[in-house]
Amino acid sequence: MSLKQSLNNLPFRTKMLYSYLIISLVSFLVFAFASGGMVTRQLRRSVTVQIEQTISQVETSLSVYLQTMEHLLDYVAELALEGDSNLPSLFSKLRFANPEVAGILLARVDDTFVNNGLVRVSRDPFSSEGWYRQAFEAHGDLVVLRSNAGRNVTTEDVFSSDDVFSLAKAVYDPVTGAFLGVVLIDVNHDVIRNSSKNASIGKEGFVFILDAQDEVVYAPVNPIVYRVNPLWLTKGNSSITVEIAGQRYYLQGKENSLSGWQVVGVFPASEVLHDMTTTVYVMFISLFGSLFSIAILSYLLSSTITKPLSKLQRLMEQAEAGNLSVRFNSRYTDEVGSLGQSFNHMLVQIEQLIGQVYIEQKNKRNAELRILQEQIKPHFLYNTLDTISWLSRESGAEDVVLLVDALTNMFRVGLSKGRETITIKEEICHVSSYLYIQQIRYSTKLSYAIEVPEDLQAYLVPKLILQPLVENAIYHGIKQKREKGHILVRVFLEGEVLALQVRDTGVGMEPDKLRLLQAELEESARTDESGFGLFYVNEQIKLSYGPAYGVKLASEQGAWMEVTIHIPLRLKEVSDAINQRSDRG
Repeated sequence: MSLKQSLNNLPFRTKMLYSYLIISLVSFLVFAFASGGMVTRQLRRSVTVQIEQTISQVETSLSVYLQTMEHLLDYVAELALEGDSNLPSLFSKLRFANPEVAGILLARVDDTFVNNGLVRVSRDPFSSEGWYRQAFEAHGDLVVLRSNAGRNVTTEDVFSSDDVFSLAKAVYDPVTGAFLGVVLIDVNHDVIRNSSKNASIGKEGFVFILDAQDEVVYAPVNPIVYRVNPLWLTKGNSSITVEIAGQRYYLQGKENSLSGWQVVGVFPASEVLHDMTTTVYVMFISLFGSLFSIAILSYLLSSTITKPLSKLQRLMEQAEAGNLSVRFNSRYTDEVGSLGQSFNHMLVQIEQLIGQVYIEQKNKRNAELRILQEQIKPHFLYNTLDTISWLSRESGAEDVVLLVDALTNMFRVGLSKGRETITIKEEICHVSSYLYIQQIRYSTKLSYAIEVPEDLQAYLVPKLILQPLVENAIYHGIKQKREKGHILVRVFLEGEVLALQVRDTGVGMEPDKLRLLQAELEESARTDESGFGLFYVNEQIKLSYGPAYGVKLASEQGAWMEVTIHIPLRLKEVSDAINQRSDRG
C-alpha cells in the first residue's frame, strides 16, 4: 500500500490532527522568517526616525537661536545708523538681556569702534581681520565663525577659543547702499551645549556639531566622537553605517542652512541588535508555546468537529438535490457551528435570489411594456390621426398613404419580433418615419437630414434609442423657437466606438443646466430635469455595454443642442446569440 493510500485511509480525526500540526508548523516557520525580517526593519527604521527627530530638534533650536542673534545684529546695525551716542550703554543692556552674549563690537569703516565686552588688542586695522572681510564679502548675510582664535579682538572675560563662537554681519546705508562697517557678537557655547546635551538617542547615542570646514564646534566628552571622520558625512542630509573601535554605529547628519554647520547623530548598532534579539527570543518562545497548545487542542477539538461535519454533509447533499428547506441546527458555537449558520444563511440567500430574479424578470417585462407604451404616446397617436384627417380633407390620398406607411414602419420596427437589438438600418428606418410624420405636422418649423455611411448600416444597436432623442430635440429645442429649425441625425465611428448623434438648431441649454444634466446621466440619478426618454436611453446603454458607454451632451445656449450616444461595435452574429439568451430567459 502506497503512502498516499495509507494517509487517505487514516481516521478523519487523525488526519485533522496531522493537518493542524503541519499547518501550524508551516505557519510558524513562515511567520518566524517574515516577522524576524519585519522586526529588524522596523527597529532600524525606528532608530533612523529617532536620530532624525533628535538632530532635527537640535538643528531647529540652533536655527531659531541664530535667527534671534541675527535680529540682534540687525538691531545693533539700526542703532549704529541712528548715530546714538549711548551705544555702549545700549550694548550693555543687550548683553544683560542676553547673558549668553560674551561681547558686542561695532567696527566702522573709518576704523573707529564701539564695544561692550570685547576689546581691541592692537591698533591693526579691522579691515585686515578675517571676520571683517568675511562679513564684507557676505554682502549683508549672516556670517557664523566657529572660533575667535587669532583675532585682534578678544573678550574681557576669560574664555577659551572653544568656549565661544562668533556672529558677524555687514552694515549698509539703507539710502545710498554704502558700506558702513561690521557688527561682531561673541556667543557662549553654553547655548549649543545645552540644546545638544538634552538631545538623547537611546542609551549610548549622542549628538555633536561640525562647522562648514568639518571642524568640531561642540562634542560631548566620550572616546567615540573624536574617532568619527568628518569625511564620512557628505554635505546636506546624510545617513551612513560605519565601524568605530570594532563596533558598528549609525551616523546621520543634517546641515543648518543659516550657519552651514552640520548636526550629527551617532547611535550604536549594538542597541538595535540587543532589542532585536530580545524581541526574537520572546517571539520564538511564544510561538513554540502556541504550537504545543495547538497540538493538544487539535486532538481535543477533532472529536467535536467530525460529528457536526457529517451532519452538515448530509444536509448539503439534500440541498444539492433541490431541497432548500433543510437547516443546520447545532448547539455548537465554534467554527463548525459558524459554518452551519453560514450554510443556513446561504440557503436563505439562494431562496431570496431566486425570488429576486423572478421579480426582476417580471419587472423587466413590465419595463419593456412601459417603454413600448412610451414610444406610442397617446398624444402622438392623436396628433398623427388628426394630421391624417387634415390631409384627407385638404389634399389627395397619396400623402395619406405616405403618412400611414411611415406610422406602420414605426410600429413594425418598434415591435421587431421581440428582439432587443436591431441593425442601424432598421433604427434609421424607424427614426426617419418618425421625422417624416413630425415634418408633415410642423411643415413650417421643421426640416431634417440623415447621414449614415453604407458600411455602418449592418452594425447593431439597442432598438428605439434614437426616437426619444429626436423627440426631445423637437419638443424641447425646435418647438421653443419661433423660426424654423433643423435636425441632423448622424452615425459615424470614433476610433473603435460607434457614435449616433442627434443635433438640432433649437434653443439649446444653459451651461449650468447642461453640466447638471450630464452629471445626472453619468451617475444614473434620474430627476425631472433628465426626463424619462433621455434617462431610459442612457440606462439602457450602460446596462447593455457597461459604464464606459452612454449619452454625452453638448450645447450652445440659443443656438444648438447635440446628443451623442456611444456604444461598442457589434455585428449581427453576436446580437443573435444575445437575443437567443434573452428569449430563453
